[in-house]
Amino acid sequence: MVHCLDEIDKRIIALLQADGRMPNVDIARELGCSEGTVRRRLDHLLFSGVMRIGAILEPARLGLGTHTIIGVDVELAQAEQVGRMLAEMPEVCSVIYVTGNYDVIAEAVFHSNDELLAFITERIARIPGIRRVETSHILKVMKRTCDWQVFEEGPVAAAQELTATSKTGPLGIAEQQKR
Repeated sequence: MVHCLDEIDKRIIALLQADGRMPNVDIARELGCSEGTVRRRLDHLLFSGVMRIGAILEPARLGLGTHTIIGVDVELAQAEQVGRMLAEMPEVCSVIYVTGNYDVIAEAVFHSNDELLAFITERIARIPGIRRVETSHILKVMKRTCDWQVFEEGPVAAAQELTATSKTGPLGIAEQQKR
């Protein structure tokens, strides 16, 4: 089921993305509504599965400085099994089935390149159904899933707005010319 979010829902989500521990009363104060309204809306967002609240780890701060994306080409009949086996490995942060050059993409973190090498050559190599693996080191994360904001106008309009904002700053050209 598709859920439509109004501006209050979007603002609740944005505030919690900035501070997942923000009390409902503070959210209500920020939005100019009652704590009960925030609580009911938050309960609905959580119950409907539109939103989840959780802790976000920073791998580098835990000594896991080797952050990689692993593209896996698999025998399609074994894609589900390969995905499950990868998902069970503690180094693996996410497993995604995709189309394109790979069938499965995994994101994983390690203490060192040596650990990554051992992971690929000793652990992944043992998984039946894998034909080919390619790794890419993540050098810098610019945006994460948890930073994504809901938009209404569609990707093209959102991209145009972002481009205009990045060229002129948060104020439009007309606003800047007034100054």
